[in-house]
Amino acid sequence: MSTLKEPCVVDSCGLINCSRELAGMKILDFLDRVYSLVIPEKVIKELSEIQRTRKQISLEYINKFIATKKEIVKRIDEYNECLDVIKRWFEKYGMGRNFASFQEGEIHCVALALYLARTEKRAVTLVTDDFKARRMGIEHFVNLQQVGLVKSTAEIVVHLYTLIREVGELHAVAAINDYMRNNPFRWDAKPFFINKLEQSCRRLGLNLCFSKCL
Repeated sequence: MSTLKEPCVVDSCGLINCSRELAGMKILDFLDRVYSLVIPEKVIKELSEIQRTRKQISLEYINKFIATKKEIVKRIDEYNECLDVIKRWFEKYGMGRNFASFQEGEIHCVALALYLARTEKRAVTLVTDDFKARRMGIEHFVNLQQVGLVKSTAEIVVHLYTLIREVGELHAVAAINDYMRNNPFRWDAKPFFINKLEQSCRRLGLNLCFSKCL
């Protein structure tokens, strides 16, 4: 699948949040412009289950987007061996219970990211808004295995702000405000989120004033 664009794996919660507005478009449209998007087949099945059980969440845009880009959906047989690698790693470091608590779609996203990093020999961005999974070992695994970066949708908005001319500061702040309104944090997750957002700004040398939305 080698292209000039960096691979980007997006999980189900990431897809849902990336279907929100940014500068008059959907975040996912901008993401597709910058990255080579890839989605595990398991995430598509997870979205179908979300559609069935959580009627208040509209997946119409996501379904249409995926229908026009069927090549971005990857079957489990393409990265199956990496699922075992991840499980063994968590068990080796005494985090077997953490692994068992992860959503299947999340594990498949990490496995696909690992597979792409090894076969493409490139950094891969993993987009997820599951902060609990990030803190329970997903991010640690991705970092130690030199897969690439784990980012929330809000961190992606910061990145897009630096790359897309149409995305101004007010657009970015408004999108992050919208993100926070629609993603109420557990009391122990918000400091982690804010820290990651600040890290993204510092890494990119930004002076984007998120005090307006924090």
